[in-house]
Amino acid sequence: MKLLAFAKSLSELPIGILFGHNLGDPAETGWEVQLIFLLRVLIAGALGIVIGIERNRRQKEAGMATHFIVGCAAALFTVVSMSLWNIGDGERIAAQIVSGISFLCAGVIFFRRENLRGLTTAAGIWATAAIGMCVAIGEPILAVAGTALILGIQMFLHSKVVLRKSRKHMLFVKFVYSDEVKDMLINHFGCDSFHRFKLYKDGDQAVAEAVIYTKQNFFASELSELMTAHPQVLSVERLEDL
Repeated sequence: MKLLAFAKSLSELPIGILFGHNLGDPAETGWEVQLIFLLRVLIAGALGIVIGIERNRRQKEAGMATHFIVGCAAALFTVVSMSLWNIGDGERIAAQIVSGISFLCAGVIFFRRENLRGLTTAAGIWATAAIGMCVAIGEPILAVAGTALILGIQMFLHSKVVLRKSRKHMLFVKFVYSDEVKDMLINHFGCDSFHRFKLYKDGDQAVAEAVIYTKQNFFASELSELMTAHPQVLSVERLEDL
């Protein structure tokens, strides 16, 4: 009953109480203030989910769950850091959040052929940690504005209007090498030349691999028709951008 009564009274509190700077040391205050800090942690996780939704829709390595955990963890570490400020070493915990998240971000970045993947997702995780810290210290306007800015820029830069103007599509092509097949692929995809061209022996055949840059997006059905009409083309792989 006491918990229900507190929840009711908490819902009636102005937002200034929830994000006030006069809550005191979280390690020495009552359970009411502890619950307020818990709400801050949950809000930080919720803002992380907002950023993670966009990453999930683009099928990236880190989605809603990862961003939620990062937001919550950053807020928790910040609260712990606040509780140790009087001791003198509390700032070290907050400072180590940045370097600790950097190791996590490095795990989602990898380079494959000429395509760098995961860089934007890593930056989003890093920003989520910063947003969690903002919520924990009682800066909700800055946290929400930062979340909206990151999400808005992401959606704008990956919108169809921007992609039509600036995006270069990359195709990884594997084919039985001959000058005729090479010229056919250059003409078909409208490219100037091949990149990272590799030629090797596969049995009695000379097989070539290359990366092709093209501004036109080729659908799977078109690539299938190309391979059917030209059996010398062994495979065509679309390399996605960030």
